[in-house]
Amino acid sequence: MFILVTGISGLERKRAYELLPKDYRVINLGDYMIKIAKECAMTLDEHNILHAGRDTLAALRAAAICRARSECESGKPGDLPIILSTHSVFSGLHGLVAGLTSRDVKEIKHIKCLITLIDGPQAIKERLRNHKAEYLQHKVWDVVRWQELEVFFSHHLAGELDDVRHYVVPTTQPDVFAAICQGDKRKTAYVSFPMTHASNSAKEKITKFKERLKEHFIVVDPAAIESSHATGDDQSIQDRNAVWSHTIVRDLEWFIGISADTVIAYWPEVTFSSGMSDELRYAFVIGKSTVLVTEHTKMDGLPVLSPFQTYKSTVFWSSDEYFEFLGLSDQDREIYSLCQAVMTEQFRAHESHMTELDLDFFKKESKRVAKYRLTEEALSAVNDRLSDIAETVFRSWEPQIDRASQPKTSQ
Repeated sequence: MFILVTGISGLERKRAYELLPKDYRVINLGDYMIKIAKECAMTLDEHNILHAGRDTLAALRAAAICRARSECESGKPGDLPIILSTHSVFSGLHGLVAGLTSRDVKEIKHIKCLITLIDGPQAIKERLRNHKAEYLQHKVWDVVRWQELEVFFSHHLAGELDDVRHYVVPTTQPDVFAAICQGDKRKTAYVSFPMTHASNSAKEKITKFKERLKEHFIVVDPAAIESSHATGDDQSIQDRNAVWSHTIVRDLEWFIGISADTVIAYWPEVTFSSGMSDELRYAFVIGKSTVLVTEHTKMDGLPVLSPFQTYKSTVFWSSDEYFEFLGLSDQDREIYSLCQAVMTEQFRAHESHMTELDLDFFKKESKRVAKYRLTEEALSAVNDRLSDIAETVFRSWEPQIDRASQPKTSQ
């Protein structure tokens, strides 16, 4: 069994492997190609192998895959997967060079999953200065395009295989890489939060929230990779624009669109965060589950949320409430989510003075919706707990309900 790992040059891939058990084996497909070339008396090495013609590279790659597959198949049942490290595309002096084709991937066989490793373009560009191949001429924007092509082609290669999932993982998150390689059954969560305008106290809460979240999910953290603000004075306008657009592509299309099962936004204080709002909306429209967790005390009341925030995510009014929810059984989480959806709809009507909203009414409405949405068997299994769960949800929203019940003053 192989775990296919792709990524461009200059990543320092070993960082991603730091938390893997020592008995995991890594095969570098490029090293195998160079070894086979030397066995055939070719004068190709890590400096000039990309000078070879397309057919020569294809033949070397096929021979290397055959050797790697033979070594894998000669192993014992139950052996750990072998990490097969390669590129899907090279960006050389004279244009693009294939690193992996659909035919290659089908020849590899027995692929458990495909992981594309990435890093910040600025950091990669600096490492390429000392690379043995001819990458010195690359600017930051060249690296951006190369990395985007690498993910693009890798994703299409994964799509040609049955039941092979693709992940995009920063080399700076070895915990995520190790969890995926070891078959961790937890869902993958992208955590969204204010970054640019967050206060120091908010940043402390965000750090604690992310640590707690790791107990329940494989957490993809956008802060683990180089910021779009980390552009140096020596970089051109083209470099800077490329990095800014690259950040949007990375967070929305790769981390959320490819890697994440769910998106969890944490909003510890009322502060502007365009990124968090856009990430929730993007996740919502592509069908990912979305959660917004804020913080409040009953004394302070709850932050005012607009309809544009509540329609695209399930709201929890404190991190403690959310982690208590995660500790529930699967059945109880389903009912809790149902009650949350009912509350969101009823609260909108209540805030507009269209309906009264009290505990008894909410319990009845939750039972009515549960009867409509659940099968008779499923409803019977949770019926005795539905009232208590509905009350828990109501109590969490109570300060918001009380505030909405106050007469609105004219300005």
